[in-house]
Amino acid sequence: MMTSSSNTLVNLPFLFDRGRTAHPWLSSLGELEKSPAPGHAPLAKNWRMDSRVDTAREKHIEKSGCFPNGDGTPSFEAAIWDYFAHFQCRPPVDPLCAAYAEAVNSCNVVPADKRPSRNHYLLHLASVNRLLKFIYRGGNENLADFQIALRRLTGLRSSFGMNDAEIDKLAVAVQSNGEEAVKKFARLISDTLGNSEPLWWAAFAHEIGELADLTDWTDAVQKTGLGHLERDTWLIAWRYSPEIAGRLYRPTVAEAGLNGFHFPSPPKAAYGITMPLEEGQPAVRELIHPPLKGEVSEEACIGCFGKIERDPVELHDVDDALLWFKKRRRAHGEYLALHHRLAKAWLQRHREIV
Repeated sequence: MMTSSSNTLVNLPFLFDRGRTAHPWLSSLGELEKSPAPGHAPLAKNWRMDSRVDTAREKHIEKSGCFPNGDGTPSFEAAIWDYFAHFQCRPPVDPLCAAYAEAVNSCNVVPADKRPSRNHYLLHLASVNRLLKFIYRGGNENLADFQIALRRLTGLRSSFGMNDAEIDKLAVAVQSNGEEAVKKFARLISDTLGNSEPLWWAAFAHEIGELADLTDWTDAVQKTGLGHLERDTWLIAWRYSPEIAGRLYRPTVAEAGLNGFHFPSPPKAAYGITMPLEEGQPAVRELIHPPLKGEVSEEACIGCFGKIERDPVELHDVDDALLWFKKRRRAHGEYLALHHRLAKAWLQRHREIV
């Protein structure tokens, strides 16, 4: 028999750090948590424990129509992707406002007294491979102009569906033309993606380190927790003052999409906190904001590409991956409990630490 309200809460299923007696998503979320696929259980745990999605934002997400209505369908994985693709990859203004920029998410706007100073530069890392495949996935009205501009920049013709070998050739061609060519490529990507470009995740540049003189950016990928990226992926980076980024937001699971390497940040933390992919690496602070566009994107690009030359996470099979997630999350939880005042009770509530 339950002896206290706290015991009752511990035994209730959670969603957004609130114990539930019933919710139309619980069945589908439970199936995701029991999935043997690597990253699925952590993804479900993140939705259960993220306290940054308050009741108003939760209702707003429900109204999107992407998530289950009580019969367990669609799958929670499909719902997350549908929501991200249709409600996050939008401009930050009306008439179709990106979900993170809606007024209902104002609780996660970084307030003026917590904004980084103009000299605390931000760094955004992106996969060239993913950006190009996003452009070529079909339905992009700017594709023809993109191909013409790319040929002028590199002298190369691009096929409709660029494979990794073609992307390698393209990246080498752009980089061989120097810093200005890489900057122009950054702007071309921005212009082509237009309003469909996903929001930017940004870390503090000084916590990542200088990238311009490096060819292997694996360490930066590991510090920022980008475990979904693969070895031999080309990367591009932007370094810029927070002043030009506009409104800054603390990230939530609703912005993380299907990235199971994300870990929610403790209650009351000023920014997001990454889960580094190797023990001993420092966790770095992160936030999100609308993509830089046009000339601003060109100027902020650091003017070179890097590459992931080592496996960001070395996993051999499904069992190895499941064990890795368990151990890495536990170690990260212990780090958060040590460094953030309100983290310990929150992590124990969700059984991320003992």
